[in-house]
Amino acid sequence: MNFTLCSSSSELRYPLVEGLPYTNKNMLESEPFVKVDKFNKKDNTQVFNHDAGKLVMSSNLMPQCLNGSYVGKNNLKEPGWKLEFVRTLLIDNYDSYTYNIYQELSVINGVPPMVVRNDELTLKDICYYLYEETSFDNVVISPGPGSPTCPADIGICLQVLLDCWDIPILGVCLGHQALGYAHGAKVVHAPEPVHGRLSEVEHNGCRLFNDIPSGHNSGFKVVRYHSLVIDAESLPDELIPIAWTSSMDALSFIETQKSDFSSEYAAGYFSEKLKNGSYSPFSHSGKMRSVKVLMGIMHSTRPHYGVQFHPESIATCHGRQIFKNFREITEEHWLNSRPSFIKKRNFDYTACLQMPQRLFTEVPGHQQLVNNADGQLYSKASRSSLVQNSESNASCSGMVDMVNLLHPSAGVKYLKLRWKKFKHLAGTVGGAKNIFCELFGHHKAENTFWLDSSSIEKRRARFSFMGGKGGTLWKQLTFKLSERSDKILKGSGFLSVEDAQGSSSSTFLDEGFLDFLKKEVLSFCYDERDYEGLPFDFHGGYIGYMGYSLKVECGASSNCHKSKTPDACFFFADNLVVIDHCSDDVYILSIKEECTSTTPWLDNTEQKLLSLKASATEEGGEPTLQALRSSKCQGSFIVDKSREEYIKDVDKCLEYIKDGESYELCLTTQMRKRIGEMDSLGLYLHLREKNPAPYAAWLNFSKENLCVCCSSPERFLRLDRNGILEAKPIKGTIARGATLEEDEQRKLQLQYSEKDQAENLMIVDLLRNDLGRVCEPGSVHVPHLMDVESYATVHTMVSTIRGKKRSDVSAVDCVRAAFPGGSMTEVQAAGNTTGNHFRVTTFGESHGGGVGCVIDGCPPRMPLSAEDLQGDLDRRRPGQSRITTPRKETDTCRILSGVHEGVTTGTPILVLVPNTDQRGRVYDEMSVAYRPSLADRTYDQKYGIRSVQGGGRSSARETIGRVAAGALVLAYVSQFQKVVLPEELVDHHTLTLDQIESNIFRCPDPEYAEKMNAAVDAVRVKGESVGGVVTCIVRNCPPGLGSPVFDKLEAELAKAAMSIPATKGFEIGSGFFHLDDQGKIRTRTNRSGGIQKKQNTVTRDKREIELRALDCFDPCVVPRAVPIVEAAIALALVDQLMADFAQCHMFPINPDLQDPVRQPLVEAMEAAA
Repeated sequence: MNFTLCSSSSELRYPLVEGLPYTNKNMLESEPFVKVDKFNKKDNTQVFNHDAGKLVMSSNLMPQCLNGSYVGKNNLKEPGWKLEFVRTLLIDNYDSYTYNIYQELSVINGVPPMVVRNDELTLKDICYYLYEETSFDNVVISPGPGSPTCPADIGICLQVLLDCWDIPILGVCLGHQALGYAHGAKVVHAPEPVHGRLSEVEHNGCRLFNDIPSGHNSGFKVVRYHSLVIDAESLPDELIPIAWTSSMDALSFIETQKSDFSSEYAAGYFSEKLKNGSYSPFSHSGKMRSVKVLMGIMHSTRPHYGVQFHPESIATCHGRQIFKNFREITEEHWLNSRPSFIKKRNFDYTACLQMPQRLFTEVPGHQQLVNNADGQLYSKASRSSLVQNSESNASCSGMVDMVNLLHPSAGVKYLKLRWKKFKHLAGTVGGAKNIFCELFGHHKAENTFWLDSSSIEKRRARFSFMGGKGGTLWKQLTFKLSERSDKILKGSGFLSVEDAQGSSSSTFLDEGFLDFLKKEVLSFCYDERDYEGLPFDFHGGYIGYMGYSLKVECGASSNCHKSKTPDACFFFADNLVVIDHCSDDVYILSIKEECTSTTPWLDNTEQKLLSLKASATEEGGEPTLQALRSSKCQGSFIVDKSREEYIKDVDKCLEYIKDGESYELCLTTQMRKRIGEMDSLGLYLHLREKNPAPYAAWLNFSKENLCVCCSSPERFLRLDRNGILEAKPIKGTIARGATLEEDEQRKLQLQYSEKDQAENLMIVDLLRNDLGRVCEPGSVHVPHLMDVESYATVHTMVSTIRGKKRSDVSAVDCVRAAFPGGSMTEVQAAGNTTGNHFRVTTFGESHGGGVGCVIDGCPPRMPLSAEDLQGDLDRRRPGQSRITTPRKETDTCRILSGVHEGVTTGTPILVLVPNTDQRGRVYDEMSVAYRPSLADRTYDQKYGIRSVQGGGRSSARETIGRVAAGALVLAYVSQFQKVVLPEELVDHHTLTLDQIESNIFRCPDPEYAEKMNAAVDAVRVKGESVGGVVTCIVRNCPPGLGSPVFDKLEAELAKAAMSIPATKGFEIGSGFFHLDDQGKIRTRTNRSGGIQKKQNTVTRDKREIELRALDCFDPCVVPRAVPIVEAAIALALVDQLMADFAQCHMFPINPDLQDPVRQPLVEAMEAAA
């Protein structure tokens, strides 16, 4: 039985653990888990002093709870009140599958969740919405790339798991790992990376798996995307394993479809194995009984759950039931804690559908598409009940009027569509090829397009569209991203527009190309009656291409490469010819401004088509085309990367996947062949004949000297007039066989390939996510999964994903949500990586498990061992003398990847230096107080985390990774360029490098070294410290490094030097300054003084001459330099301020000290008592 006594029950909130209520700070536990407060084992009674003056007594008898597990069944009576809907805060860890969870929760909960990125809100904000505004009933933490041990990967999630202990929380994949890591479990590499593969799962019958079978052949098969797992042996007592793999064998999708599972067998197996929820393959001490992988955990006293697999995947069995069970857990939780609140909220159903206004108006980078979906649902609910804001003339919270956005009144162009149809004409005039060549093939087919369904077998593509320049509304858009679009003006660039008369104009688009295109498309209006009777959905508009660099307008962090071609080119096609390959009909269409009545293009094209038909009839046979020549070319194609380089790239991809940074990487390379002058259209006609495809395309942007010849069986997206959005990705291809028997064998080989199934499954889940961003909740579905389709030369594995587009998004929004197709957007850890080509990422904390670095970009075949790095690490090691920290660390490094048999492999090099003298308890007192002159407060205010690991990432011990990488770089540059190493700079006749290094100050002058020694001793005995100057000399530095304006070499060097902890100043070159006796700043040299006099210099060919500069120079540049310096500093600051504001300061920061991340629960409870 369970009873609770208190002076005022209405003042307390009662979170729920498996249907058993307990008060806000008083956690009732079964006997093996008694940890908190004083517990009288004799009578199972806990006595607490809660909030001064309230006496709370609890007694807990759980006869069905064995071995630390929850009861398998809920013994509570069916509640009289249920939540009409459940509001979920969905924390997105920058994952590619978050919106699959969004769609599932929208259906299960009755209202879409609110999606926020893991770095958009502070803990104070989340707690405010959870506890003060009661805006959400539960929290779901999404999957994501990376590891929960990396703050940049996991964001706010660890704090939410630790502080929001009485809120139902479900963690998926990375969220599951975060639940374990937050409470002390270890996250390690899985026995092998598992991505897009299925496993059978057993569970212990806990509430999360209610009505779900368990074990081998039970039918409970789940999809896994992960490289890391929670080490079951490291689980603390408060975390209970609730699910695990039945075996180490992965299953293919075809196997899951042909399962011989029967409900009768499963019921018997289920009841036999679960034993009232007590069954587990792990003893609670953590010893594994098998090699089974942990798939689920729960907290013993909190309503917190985690699953390693992906319940939202299209191929996971019973995935929706898991989300349904979590909803029921949430309902029971609040029913037992605040039943009166549920009654009130259900009564005021419409008002409660509103999400917090601040989440809409203040969260940076939050997609308005999510907001609008909530607004749409709110509008539907408000039809039966008008909800008015308490303030007059105020709109409802978070609501956006999308009608005005999608149908702007200003700048609307009202167009008229005219068209004609010619029945059964195409075949009689030679088909699409002949029509295009006769109508548009002249003058090298300049400024023409052809969306060519050259393969129409099995009606995969029914229509072809073609056209060219000629109409009054025709124009060409050419967009090129700004050079700085990756850094500050993200997505901005230059747009050039050429109209039908040949006039050109150029403008700079601050908001990028896609925003411009969206406004353009939404500005065109014409009557729906104009296209009644047309069997196709494209009636004119923009036709062109988007380059992959435009991903910076779709959420990507940056572009690594600059395209030589325009980033986007589009025609506005106002005249076009359409061929219906099913009926052989031909349509001609023309768009005109509403005031125009004449249709000259339609009339002329009709005459050409009829004359073409007449000539074909007179000749009495199939018309022939004039031969289209292409110049002969010798030689073969050249691959950009050699076989060895490509294999190394594959290895690098495998490393990223192993470390959990990606589910799937599409590695490509290019083949090139210089062929000189040629007939581009002739090349395309040859291509479409040799490799016919349903989605072939020809685009000729002659002004840019650019032609696109495409022969693709794959369609990215399709949006029809009814708002149905469809993606049809291909993953898995095999060449067709030479014989009918071999062809069928290859088709079966593709269908049963686990590799191809995994790839296809990953891309299907990805596109379900992308469509889920813009489609109505619950509408995204997969009518065809992993079908094998046969084409002229290949068999392919194809899936179809469909959804109903929301009314508040445009066609361009749909493209933005899914572009680039099939890509996993990289999320770079902010502030931990330096370099663009030679990239170094440091990791670890001063008093954590270790520190180190990942070095990416080192060339292959370079000799390297740990000993090569150890020398410099020993030079910075602590505890070497009385003037360094007494911490005893060996700083012994280990190279874990990127080196094989003593040489580099060209793949990322991981260097690890374990911490052996952590001294964590030294920081106990500092965990609640800031250390003066250190980064404690700054770190806390920025991230909301009070690290107890010695300053976190701001600790000087972080520089170990830099030193290790620097040692490698010194060895590299000494071979690549004639850079002089330190030992070569020493005059060995007077002093050796060893003698300098033996000096604790590393000062080459023994006399000054003694003075330094005395100065340091004087301040050391006072408990103070003193600074100094380090001079670094680089000789033989090649000219031309860096670039003008913002990326000067001096600027990059200053950034690198100033990023070193405790650095307060940076000087470079000959203009070193000093203070004279009066404290005035003076420079030691003035080599630019008198620049208007004759001076000695050298010419470009290194001749010495005298030169008198006749230009105008200031005798003193200081006065005019003042605004320049102010502007330069302001530009640098605003860039950093914008980034910092967007990441961390959209909402107020809690001025109170945060509890340490690792503070144990017992201490927190004792402090509260």
